[in-house]
Amino acid sequence: AMDLGRMKADRAVEPLMNLLSKDSSAIVRDGAARALGLIAARRSLNALIYAAQADNDRDVRHSAQFAIEVIRTNLRGN
Repeated sequence: AMDLGRMKADRAVEPLMNLLSKDSSAIVRDGAARALGLIAARRSLNALIYAAQADNDRDVRHSAQFAIEVIRTNLRGN
């Protein structure tokens, strides 16, 4: 997931959002949130906002919130 994020692989946004919302592993969800932040696609904001508020893992919530901040900063810069 992180490699896809570093590559800014836009085609990976939907699969990563799916992992973020449905994977049973907090480690996988955390990696998906981080990768979505690196890709910084606006369309991932809703999934990240939901994860930041509702995920049962503190690290996932933190990573999702950080990804939201990164994306919003990028949107303001454009």
